Amino acid sequence: MPQYQQLSTQKYVDVVQKQELKQLRRAMAARTIKSLMLFLFSIAVFLLAMYSVFQMPNWMPAVQTWLEQVGILTSQAS
Repeated sequence: MPQYQQLSTQKYVDVVQKQELKQLRRAMAARTIKSLMLFLFSIAVFLLAMYSVFQMPNWMPAVQTWLEQVGILTSQAS
């Protein structure tokens, strides 16, 4: 006999609600961790970009030219 057939209706509802809440909490925790990892990754990319701008400013003209060729930036010379 299955477990739920032995329970009364209210006990069955309580057990099912607890299981659903547990699943929702796990899903929310996983989503929160993914969001945090994405945020930390974006901060790392930003810090790496800032480091390269301050430590290697002679790369900036080459990077700007490349970004203009790709189409991300528009050319200042018109």
